[in-house]
Amino acid sequence: HVTVPHPFTSDLFRREQPSPVALTHLDFDCCLLHGPTGSPWCIVSELYRKAYRAQLDRATERLGLQVFVAPQDEVLRRGLNLVVLSPQAALVPDRCPSIRGFLADVLGASSVIETHIDETFGYNGGRGGLACMSTLVYS
Repeated sequence: HVTVPHPFTSDLFRREQPSPVALTHLDFDCCLLHGPTGSPWCIVSELYRKAYRAQLDRATERLGLQVFVAPQDEVLRRGLNLVVLSPQAALVPDRCPSIRGFLADVLGASSVIETHIDETFGYNGGRGGLACMSTLVYS
């Protein structure tokens, strides 16, 4: 059992929630990923790491995770709300070059699929990103 603090970036999106009860999405700030060799990673936002460094360090050490810190501007574009298609492929939002580059290094360049997010997709009025609005592809 490992405890991680309340998501940091989700507070920034609470104002977008149309319902009276705000929703919390951990994947605004953290993403867990297993590479093709089974190496586990925690991709985390800059602000979350800064706010909860001690707790995050304890959790990642206990779970044996390597850490990649994603730039906050990409996190605000919901770059960590990605879909893991398999241990060797991921679907990511466009305009997140650091996250895409990291995933290409871990999974292989041909294993990263970018998806353009436009006004039609619109993140469902602030209720979620790619992972939230996708069905489970791989388990």
